[in-house]
Amino acid sequence: VRSLCYLMKNYRDVRLVLVDEDHPLHDARKLAAQLGVAPERLRITGRVETDELVRLYQRASLVVVPSLYEGFGLPATEAMACGAPVVASRAGALPEVMETGGGGLLVAPGDPDALAKGIATLLEQPEARARLGAEARSRIVAAYSWPRIAERTAALYRRVCSARGRPTSTTTSASDGERAATASSV
Repeated sequence: VRSLCYLMKNYRDVRLVLVDEDHPLHDARKLAAQLGVAPERLRITGRVETDELVRLYQRASLVVVPSLYEGFGLPATEAMACGAPVVASRAGALPEVMETGGGGLLVAPGDPDALAKGIATLLEQPEARARLGAEARSRIVAAYSWPRIAERTAALYRRVCSARGRPTSTTTSASDGERAATASSV
């Protein structure tokens, strides 16, 4: 948050939309006030519905994902799928997601100066932001759309089944009678 507020102080046209729980004592509000950032340049949304989140991603000049750990990197993936360039920490699964999407910059995790530099780099290059966002959208959709995920999952199942053959037994929640009826019809 410190990096973002610092950038807001030095880039007068930057507004920060923070998708986070909103309350009057939020650290971002306190820090923005300490740094003299006008309150109208900081919006903390609270919880948002999916449609609103998509609109926020689509309107963003860039999305910042400063996570110290991400199991998959869903915020970065969602942002790139909406055409937004991303500045993300080189942590957890974010490097893999960012490489797949190719839609932004990776910075050292937990390093506010590196984060600020990455954000400033993209803020100062509107053409690069537009190109990164457009390229990332097509690459993320190609890699992670539901039809693509279903296709890859089915292919994996086929490969496992062909390598192991048909199972000799199965575990199911069906009752004994249902299992017997199914077994006799096979």
